[in-house]
Amino acid sequence: MIRIRGTRVAALCLVPGLLLGACATSESAPPPPPTTQAVPRANTVMPPARGVTTVVVRTTPAGGGAGGTGATCDLSSPYTTARFTAPATVAVPDLGSATPAVRVNCASGGLSGAAEAQPAMRVADSGMSGWPAIGVSVGTGRGATGVSLGGFWNGGWGGDTWTKVVYPDLLVTLR
Repeated sequence: MIRIRGTRVAALCLVPGLLLGACATSESAPPPPPTTQAVPRANTVMPPARGVTTVVVRTTPAGGGAGGTGATCDLSSPYTTARFTAPATVAVPDLGSATPAVRVNCASGGLSGAAEAQPAMRVADSGMSGWPAIGVSVGTGRGATGVSLGGFWNGGWGGDTWTKVVYPDLLVTLR
């Protein structure tokens, strides 16, 4: 009797998995562009870095169409520079609220273009990420009868540790 139930349960779990697998497509997402590391500018004092963030840079010819690969690009900020071939993912320091905008200039076959990305602060995925922590306790025995409610708000605790810097993807149009 137990064996029959186990077989039924296994069949009930297996069938939906097979049906969902049939809905999946064989196409995969394109791989991310290769990563290039930005280097600090000489003779420039950079604020303390909290980690690394990235800027994805792609190029496209004016008017759209095919192309957009092989352009030589230069990324610059007050603290770092990088030279790379687009498309690319450029790793830059996360300087918290001191993170500057980055400018990218690209050129290919007599065409050139530029774009700028402004950094944005986002809540980091670390622990409770600024959400309140609330607990309820109910005691019902030997002198500990009652209900207690406790909690705290941890948003902002730890300074910049609850945020991270992100850049939008850049699309440089070559004209």
